[in-house]
Amino acid sequence: MTLEERLEQWLRQPGTCVTREERTFIEDMRKARAAGVGYGWMQQIIEWEWQSKDPKAAWGPEKFEQELIDAMRGTRAADPDAEARR
Repeated sequence: MTLEERLEQWLRQPGTCVTREERTFIEDMRKARAAGVGYGWMQQIIEWEWQSKDPKAAWGPEKFEQELIDAMRGTRAADPDAEARR
């Protein structure tokens, strides 16, 4: 499904809209990608910017990686012999 199709579907929800600034963001993102900027890098930069404004609400690749690490540590703590059984 394309971004346009997803936006069209999303806009069917009551009270939703896409502002001119949001459309400009999409255009700028596509220009950056065409110039060689990776989506992962863009996502990481957005996450860092978000974290600098609202550290408790920000989520993205870095946060998910930390959650995975924390979950793995919790699993190991709950069952310290799990690694030996592999």
